[in-house]
Amino acid sequence: LNRVQRLGVVEIGSRSVRMLVADVAPNGVMDVIKTNYAETNLGAGLREGANELIAAVDATNVVTGVYWKNIQQLNPDKSAVFGTESVRQLDNNHSELVDVLFDGVADYLILDRKTEAWCSFLAAVSGSPDLYRSNRDLLVMDQGSGSIEIALGRLSHRNIELIDYQGYRLGTQPLMTEFEKCNYDIYRLLSRLRTRIRRYKLIAAKPSTQT
Repeated sequence: LNRVQRLGVVEIGSRSVRMLVADVAPNGVMDVIKTNYAETNLGAGLREGANELIAAVDATNVVTGVYWKNIQQLNPDKSAVFGTESVRQLDNNHSELVDVLFDGVADYLILDRKTEAWCSFLAAVSGSPDLYRSNRDLLVMDQGSGSIEIALGRLSHRNIELIDYQGYRLGTQPLMTEFEKCNYDIYRLLSRLRTRIRRYKLIAAKPSTQT
């Protein structure tokens, strides 16, 4: 950025849709203009039946459309809608519903796991100027409703480098579902999680691979 720009984004997550409009200066300082948030539970719809999924997609589309119009009314220089874990699952397993989800949106992006991990790392660093000015390696864990992203990055003289990343479908919603299946027995849950972690190769047998 070589001047202050007004940026608008809508994030479609597993539990909610979020909107942010902000004026961003060349040095990264952000002046928030407007925010909004609504729960649409797309992730829950994916785990339930076809009717629940369609209802969740429709609800998410309505909220996304409203937020998109709100952003355009604020005359942004750039704007976009992006989806994370649940949208990735929708694209992989119910691709016919993706056009329904984004109907009425001019510009959208489905983030891959590497990009989402990179965004998580940048958000953590940007939120702490002291970290940004330091020279160190930093591990960031972003626990979401549908997944968890882990990013290892290096800060050096205000340069930021992503060294490695992992993303796993171990979000709070599926974890709670698993906990219920274990009759709220924490030891059974931990045993199941160990099995799942091995399957996801969290022990880093193949770092930087997507799951």
